[in-house]
Amino acid sequence: MGWDSIREKIKSIKCFELKVVFLIVLFLWGAISFYLGKLAQLQNTPVELKTEVSCPQRVETRGAVYASWTGKVYYAPWCRSSVKYKRWFSSEQEAQSFGYRPAKNCKGLGL
Repeated sequence: MGWDSIREKIKSIKCFELKVVFLIVLFLWGAISFYLGKLAQLQNTPVELKTEVSCPQRVETRGAVYASWTGKVYYAPWCRSSVKYKRWFSSEQEAQSFGYRPAKNCKGLGL
C-alpha cells in the first residue's frame, strides 16, 4: 500500500467519519494513559499512616509558654489562642511569677 492509496482513502472518508475516528483515537489515548498511570501507582510501595493520636494528661513544658501583653492567661505553644502580640516565658513558673494563670482550654498546663 503506497502513500497515494492512503491519500485516496482519506479523501474518500467523509468529514463526519474523520471526526468519529479522531474521537475514538483520543478516547483510547486517554484510557491507555490513565491505566498506565494507575499501573505505575500500584508499583509504588504503600506508605503507612498513623491515625491514632494520644493526648497525655500532664505535659511537661520544658521550654516556652506565651501570654498576651494585655491579658492574664498563658498558653503552651500547641494550644489555640487568638493572641497576636505574644510575650514569651521560659517556664510556667516564670509566667505565674508575673501574675499570669494557665489557660483553661489548654490541657496539661498548671497541673
